[in-house]
Amino acid sequence: MKVSRTAWTTLQAHVPVILLGDNGIGKSSSLIAFAKILKKDYVHLPLIGAAPEDLLGYPIVVDRIDRDNTSSERADKADYILAKDKYCTYAPHRWLEDVRNGAILILEEVNRLDNDRMQNVLAQLLDKQLGQYRLPVETIIAGTANIWDVALNEINMNLLTRAAWYHTDVSAAEEERALISGRYDLETTVKVLPDDWKKVMPVIRMKLAAFYRSRPNSFRKPTEGVPTSPWPCPRTIQKHAVPALAAAYAVGFRTYEDYADVVRACCGPVFADDFTIWLEARTRSPQELYECIKAGENIPLEELTIGLSEIFAWILEKPENEAKTYWVDCVNYIAKKILKSTPELAIYLASIFMEKQMGPIPPELVKLVGRIG
Repeated sequence: MKVSRTAWTTLQAHVPVILLGDNGIGKSSSLIAFAKILKKDYVHLPLIGAAPEDLLGYPIVVDRIDRDNTSSERADKADYILAKDKYCTYAPHRWLEDVRNGAILILEEVNRLDNDRMQNVLAQLLDKQLGQYRLPVETIIAGTANIWDVALNEINMNLLTRAAWYHTDVSAAEEERALISGRYDLETTVKVLPDDWKKVMPVIRMKLAAFYRSRPNSFRKPTEGVPTSPWPCPRTIQKHAVPALAAAYAVGFRTYEDYADVVRACCGPVFADDFTIWLEARTRSPQELYECIKAGENIPLEELTIGLSEIFAWILEKPENEAKTYWVDCVNYIAKKILKSTPELAIYLASIFMEKQMGPIPPELVKLVGRIG
């Protein structure tokens, strides 16, 4: 099966991912293989004909005395257990306990739900809260879907922005290897995230902030497009695009195509096109931009904002002594060239570099930080 390599890093960033493609091309098998690579158990949950009770559990009536754990002496009183001393709860399904123990939840064929059931099921699963039960934050939720056979209402179209959508296809080369070996191999495609992958999130936030500054209209819902495509609402930007891009960046997926794959899945094709065109418009590498900073040249703010994010990531990969020199030069440039003209931007850019302090902070920045708090 052909799927963007960033889909596997997006999943590891705990962003719900749904693989969209034809029947029988290996979507579910790939997700199961992914779980095995991460050495995690998985729960396979078919959604064909599923009702809310199949997720929440079924209601049962429980004596309040059992919950309150009162003394046995009081429990012996016949007048204590009355109708008002009972309450209704839900008996959880076994699969819910399995997910709580760290298993990956695989939702099979989410497109087979009708509008009413989809609204109940997806709202709970994608928010990781099933009624009175809350799934662990680290739960990885993955799903599969085929071509949509039902007309989605507006509520469900908005619900589906809570997952990243990756289109899948048949890979001729992979099918040929599978015919020879008798099995599919995902080991070469999946890259496991390092433990410190979140350290690059400030870099990604700076990129998106610079993009927003130059093209704010890209952050609005498109008037036309595929109904099931996500759109760049604040939720998809903050909870999906930022961690998904950071995860891809952390394992070395930094080409324009990698960026496009992630933002297309999280924020839709319109946003992806605008973002990649804006990225490609940059002409100077981090090394070239740093030389301009070192020379004290005046750099346009738009280029500087995105350029400093690249420089910060570039610095993190350098030896400590060399990185410290770059870090000090950049922070001093922010204090001298940006602080007076645009103090809000200066303090934002400086805060990125302060995530990993490598040298003295200029007094001007210290004073401004103290005043702002």
